[in-house]
Amino acid sequence: MGKDRHSLRLGYLAYPTSLTLRAANAIQTYLTVRALRARCPGLLVIVPRLLGEPSAFAEIGAVHLPRLPVGKLSRLLPSTGWYYLERTLFAWMAALYLLFRRLLGKGCQALYVREVICAFWLSGFLKHLTGARLIYEAHELESRNPSRARGRLWQPFLERLDRTLLRRADGVVSLTETFARELEERSLRPAARTAVLPDAYDEELYHPLERGRCREALGLPADGQVLVYAGLTFSYRGLDLLLEALAALAPRFPALRLELVGGRPAEISALQEQARSLGVEGRVYFRGSVPRTEVPRYLGAADVLVIPGTVSGASASPLKMFEYMAMGRPIVCVDIPALREVLDEDCAYFFPPGQSPALAQALEQALNRPEEAAQKGERARLRASAYTYGRRAERLLEIVRDFLGSSR
Repeated sequence: MGKDRHSLRLGYLAYPTSLTLRAANAIQTYLTVRALRARCPGLLVIVPRLLGEPSAFAEIGAVHLPRLPVGKLSRLLPSTGWYYLERTLFAWMAALYLLFRRLLGKGCQALYVREVICAFWLSGFLKHLTGARLIYEAHELESRNPSRARGRLWQPFLERLDRTLLRRADGVVSLTETFARELEERSLRPAARTAVLPDAYDEELYHPLERGRCREALGLPADGQVLVYAGLTFSYRGLDLLLEALAALAPRFPALRLELVGGRPAEISALQEQARSLGVEGRVYFRGSVPRTEVPRYLGAADVLVIPGTVSGASASPLKMFEYMAMGRPIVCVDIPALREVLDEDCAYFFPPGQSPALAQALEQALNRPEEAAQKGERARLRASAYTYGRRAERLLEIVRDFLGSSR
C-alpha cells in the first residue's frame, strides 16, 4: 500500500476564497492537502492567486496559477455570471497546465476537484486535455447554494449544471450519507456510486484545555456561565435564534454571557442591533476575527458550545462540529440528519431547527446538569479521534484508488 501511494499521480484542484486561511473552505482545503502531502509525496496542488498575493499554500508546495479577478466586475454590473466566468477561465488555465505536464510525461491519473464550475469543465471537454479521471467533492447543489446572489434566469442553467456534472464525473464524494441519499432520490447519482468523506479538525490546534486558564488568558470572569459560538461567518447559521434563547435564559441565569467569535462587520452589526432590541447587549461579546491559534482558548473557556444552525441541510458537515468535539466541552446542536451521522444523544444536546424556545431549553438542560454535560463532552472528544485530517487524507486516498480501479 505504501508503494501504491508513492506511485499515485494525484492532482488536487481548489479555488480557496482566502489564501491566508480566512475562510472555512480555505482552511479545509489547506489542512486536507497538507495531510495528503505527507502520505502522497507526488501530490500536485493547484490553486489560483492574484499577483503578489500572500499564500499559506506556498508552504505545502502548491502551484499557483494566475487568478483573473473577473468576479469583481459584479460591483459595476451585478451578475453571478462574472463569478462563473472567473472560475471558467481558471479551469481552462488549469487544463492547459495539466496538458503541459502530461506532454512532459508528468500527467495525473486522477484529479480531485472541490469547486463546482472547475469540476464541470474538467469533467467534460477539458478532460481530453488532462487525461485524468475526475473526482468531484460535492458540498452542495449549486442550484440551491445560498451564498450566490443570482436571479431566476440562472436557475434552469444551474440545475442542468448539477445534473450534468454529477452524472459525468468519474467519482463523486459527499460530506454526508444524507446528501448521498438525496442525490439518489433526485435521480442525480446512485448512492452506491457516491463515496462519503466527512470534514475533520486540526488535532494540532484542537484538544482539551483547562477552563480556568483559558478564561484567565482571555480576561473572562472565572465564575458565571459562558456560551460560545465560533465561526468565520455568521450568515445562515441561526445566530438570531441563539440571541433569542439567551434573552429567554437571562432571568434565570444572572451571570450568563455569550461569546461570539468571528463574523463579518455587517453580520456583527445586525446581531448587535438584535441584542439591543432583546435587552441582552450587556451579555453578548463580539470578538470579531481572531487568529486561528486563539480560537481554541475561547472554546476551552466555555461551559457550552453551540451550533444553532447550518448553511446547508443534507450536506452539512461543519468544521466547528469536529473542533467542538475535540475540545471535550458540552455541545448543544441543531437536530438535522446530517449532523446525526456524527453526533447523538450520548455526546450532545439537540433541539429542532428554527425553534429558539427549544434551543433555550436545551441550553438550560446542559447548564443545570454539569456532570451529565461533562460526560457528553468527554464522549464527544473520544469520538472526534476518527475525524482528524490525517484520517481524512487516508480515506481520500482510498477513495481515489477505488475509483481508479473501478474505472479500469
